Amino acid sequence: MVNDNPKMPDGKGDEQETRERILAAARQLMALKGYKGAATRKIAEIADVNEVTLFRHFKNKEGILVALLEETTAVQSRLELILNAYSDIEEMLVHFGREFYDILVENQEILLICMIDTEYRPEMEQYFTRIPSIAGRLLSDALEKRCAEGQIKEREFDVASQMFISTFVTAFIVRYRLGNHSCPAAEFPFVQSIVNILLRGLQ
Repeated sequence: MVNDNPKMPDGKGDEQETRERILAAARQLMALKGYKGAATRKIAEIADVNEVTLFRHFKNKEGILVALLEETTAVQSRLELILNAYSDIEEMLVHFGREFYDILVENQEILLICMIDTEYRPEMEQYFTRIPSIAGRLLSDALEKRCAEGQIKEREFDVASQMFISTFVTAFIVRYRLGNHSCPAAEFPFVQSIVNILLRGLQ
């Protein structure tokens, strides 16, 4: 028998816990099947709830997707923290690159959903590019600030930032879309190499 309201030891309400289970099940299934192929009946089954309960929390499958996509917006503060934490520009870039890639990995299911469904839902491309766009803008602004402080010379910081960000996005796609889990994007030598290339261009 389906149990829609298990008690949680951490004091969270049953309704919130149920909602989180539905979202987790939707992330899992949509990352495999895409939005179109993920039936609400199957989402409810994976979440161990009745389909009626699913619709009580989310009016329809579109509502589930919107809730999932909204989860990708809480990245700006994390990246700003990195950019403001280091006075040395090389150290800042290394930590920024690793943090950005970690954010991609943490949001991998949502990003995969976007990649799968772009053909059928062109607006999904906007959600896929949201995190890279935020990261690119923040990095460009940070480089402009370092230039104003005399640490680096005037360059096309928007272009440089997008090239830096695109390298990590490409590594992410290779690893999670093509199944190449040996891609070393989060490892220090890889990040340091990309940082070195960017610094040579800036200097």
